[in-house]
Amino acid sequence: MNAEPERSTMTKAERDDLARLVRRRAKLAQGDADRLAAEMLAEFELQVATDYHVDDDVVWAEAHAAAEQAVAEANARISERCRELGIRERFQPHISVGWWSRGEHAAKERVAELRRVAKSRLDANAKAAKVEIERQSLDVQTQLVAGGLESEEASVPGVDADGRAIDSRPDGARDRGRRSQHTKRAAQEGLEIKQLM
Repeated sequence: MNAEPERSTMTKAERDDLARLVRRRAKLAQGDADRLAAEMLAEFELQVATDYHVDDDVVWAEAHAAAEQAVAEANARISERCRELGIRERFQPHISVGWWSRGEHAAKERVAELRRVAKSRLDANAKAAKVEIERQSLDVQTQLVAGGLESEEASVPGVDADGRAIDSRPDGARDRGRRSQHTKRAAQEGLEIKQLM
């Protein structure tokens, strides 16, 4: 039985195909970041637009009824004491109870403030996700390019043929401007293509 010899390196066409796939997946992932931010903003809008009625929940209705009963009993005591003190009924103080169908989202100013905070937080999270997606995409693309280079003249500065970092700095000094941040990260982190697939 003739076994096909294993190829240890990818062809340029295979690397190009993988690089295109990585870019397409990154674009899709960035779109997902936008979609998720939009969904979360819609969920926020739904929450701040919701009224909660006392009869929406059995426990709420029971608690409200108990509170009304307690207030009625307290008002009877207050009224009795007011009569003893000679305070006419129309001037008597009293306790009232009510059901507020909204919490802090009842005030328009507070809703506007909450909306600004939610929107800015979601925008910041989406931007951070997109940057991370792009960084990982570039790391993988850098590894694909570095893996296809064979001669020293064609190599990516600071990366050997296996994608590992080469420390050519004298006495550990910083090698400013000679290697891109993406190349160093790709070499140091050793990201694999399958992480993005």
